[in-house]
Amino acid sequence: KILISLMIIDNFCFINIADQGPGISVNFSEKIFERFYTDRSENKKEHTGLGLSISRNIIESFDGKIKLIKSPHENFKGACFEIKLPIES
Repeated sequence: KILISLMIIDNFCFINIADQGPGISVNFSEKIFERFYTDRSENKKEHTGLGLSISRNIIESFDGKIKLIKSPHENFKGACFEIKLPIES
């Protein structure tokens, strides 16, 4: 299961996407956005390491940001990403 939550603060929309998996170490918070990077040992041939890199590029094209954060959600302590997008008035 995943949890998607949304908050609007000032002129920004914050979207959190959290899962219930094993999580990702904060030590890799920038590395995971590099093209072709993957730390998966199982089914490695099935993962290209492009998803987060492409996601970051798309989000930044809208003047937004994406980052790995510690999940604030009680039952979703796996990986949690925060996306921050400006709201146009």
